[in-house]
Amino acid sequence: MSKDTHGRTHRPAGLPKGVAGTYDRNPGTNGDDIAPPMPVHDDPDILRRELASIPQRDGPEYDGLRTRLARAELGQMESKEKHATAADMFRSLSETGGGTWSPRNDATPVVGFCHSPYPERSRVVAMPSTTDDFARLSMEYLMDNRDLLSKDGNYLGLWRNPADDRLSGCAVIPLALAMGI
Repeated sequence: MSKDTHGRTHRPAGLPKGVAGTYDRNPGTNGDDIAPPMPVHDDPDILRRELASIPQRDGPEYDGLRTRLARAELGQMESKEKHATAADMFRSLSETGGGTWSPRNDATPVVGFCHSPYPERSRVVAMPSTTDDFARLSMEYLMDNRDLLSKDGNYLGLWRNPADDRLSGCAVIPLALAMGI
């Protein structure tokens, strides 16, 4: 059997859980002279490019790759949040027509989509005219739905309908969680 310059044979021996490709122990050592590989984390940008390079990527044979991408994007969404105040949310409703906010940490996700599995908790009101009115209405909704909105991963989703200037609010979760991935 061949040996490397450190006197180790190139056969697997005593593999730690989840680590493959370690060498046989060096004579006279406790085997700690080789660091295990770093865990692999999927990079959404790399996975997106990989999927884009496949002409027929809608087939079931690529479900695993699409699931890895969705999970990586979910991780990215959870790690990419910005602080938001009532004034920020009111401005977002006025400028873009919607917003998503976490009452747990005053954060709003900057990537991803959300879905409400709680339609019975939705509320539609007249669009408030001031930030203070918006903050008061938001607090009322938060207090009425604190059982849902205090859970990790749940957000307050808001949409403004410009046709009738009404504001809809409901508890939402990231779409990837709703899909079970």
